[in-house]
Amino acid sequence: MPQRNHKDVTGTYLLKWVSPEKWREEIHFSGYTRIRVGGKNQYWQSRSTSYEVQPVLELDAALDFSEELHVLANPSAMTDLKSVKLHQRKVEGTRSNCVTLIPKEQLYAPDYCFDPGNGMLVSEKAAYDESFELSEFTPFGGKLFPGNIRIKESSDAPVTFIVNSISPLGSIDPADFQPVAGATAWPYCDNPDALPKISRQVVPHYPVNERLAHIQGAVFVYGVIGADGRLHNLKVLTAPDSGLANSAVTGLEQREYAPETCHGTPVPVETLLKVVYQLGE
Repeated sequence: MPQRNHKDVTGTYLLKWVSPEKWREEIHFSGYTRIRVGGKNQYWQSRSTSYEVQPVLELDAALDFSEELHVLANPSAMTDLKSVKLHQRKVEGTRSNCVTLIPKEQLYAPDYCFDPGNGMLVSEKAAYDESFELSEFTPFGGKLFPGNIRIKESSDAPVTFIVNSISPLGSIDPADFQPVAGATAWPYCDNPDALPKISRQVVPHYPVNERLAHIQGAVFVYGVIGADGRLHNLKVLTAPDSGLANSAVTGLEQREYAPETCHGTPVPVETLLKVVYQLGE
């Protein structure tokens, strides 16, 4: 059973972007490689594992902030919110105007902060658990890109993403934008209509042996939210022990979603799932 016994690993991230239908992304670190090549409404993915590893899933979630903002800009998304909190806080020494969107169901509450002078996004993080924070946004090509991403979902193995450089692509090699041999095609939507939302959730059973032994903690699981709204290809990434891992998977197999949609069509997406087992005092 995978455990949280990590060591520091340094890797590289490279993105070559020509258009939403022509781009190449590469991630490399010890024992792991992932290459994605974009095309019309899809991308081709090749990686060294049959599932996505936890640090990369966490990085993907942090980098998807633009999709989240696009969906939240739709007035219909407001029906899923319990409340909206306006406040101010200092970001890198400057007081910024912030908004926290508090949903009705899920614990995750995105918090966005903007420069009061020019209205640019300067920080985005998850309120409550503060699982990740984006900062030092760099303007490029009329858009903003986070120069620093700190992901604290795995408290004992945080992921830090630092942009070393961002510059015009210059000469283009057509071979860079050809799918890698054996790559798998995935639907790709730069501006989804809606992100996945849980529609039915079963609380996992806390195993008796683990409860009596006071074993608790979080189980992290890789999965694919299918177009049918069910979870597929579940793979336990880290867990306190096998009993909690098995319980988490059993519960997740019964979960249902309203899937992500793109131009009205449901599409599958890879995701990181977290099930927490905690004993009361």
